[in-house]
Amino acid sequence: QGFVNNRPTISATLQNGRTVVEFDGLDDQLTNPTNFLQIPSCTIFAAFRRAGTSYVGIISSSGLADRSPGLLIDSGVGALRGYQNFSAAGAAVVDSFCVASGQVDLGSTTLWINGTQRDSDAAVNSLDTSQTTTAIGTYRQAAANFFSGVIGEIIAYNRVLTAAERQSVERYLGRKFGVTVA
Repeated sequence: QGFVNNRPTISATLQNGRTVVEFDGLDDQLTNPTNFLQIPSCTIFAAFRRAGTSYVGIISSSGLADRSPGLLIDSGVGALRGYQNFSAAGAAVVDSFCVASGQVDLGSTTLWINGTQRDSDAAVNSLDTSQTTTAIGTYRQAAANFFSGVIGEIIAYNRVLTAAERQSVERYLGRKFGVTVA
């Protein structure tokens, strides 16, 4: 809702005839004054294409700790963070437009890329309740890990979806943005 530093722009390039938002990787981000990701269980979806290879956030809590849910890219691979644990996918899959989905369930994390499960990890810590905002286009606002690429849509639920619900949202995003989802 609020803007910090520079705003991302509406991209001149469409994805499957749909408008996408372009982040420059330098300082573009959107923030929400409440941390709606600061919950013990959630499901997060993003339809995006990265342009850089850096460690960046798509959507995350914007504090300094790694113990709150977030969907990001770590050294070129799709990743989901939660409770200071990490699920990560294969590198090549995030170089084209894709649909990433992740679930944090009382500490465990599971990550899917284009409908295929890529990783699942168990909890190693407790939820950090000190983070106060949610950011789009960066991972840990103060660390300046800004996303470079385009984001078509982000959907977040404050609970773990059933497999059928998750697959329905993945198929919706796949159809909308022209991505083949398993």
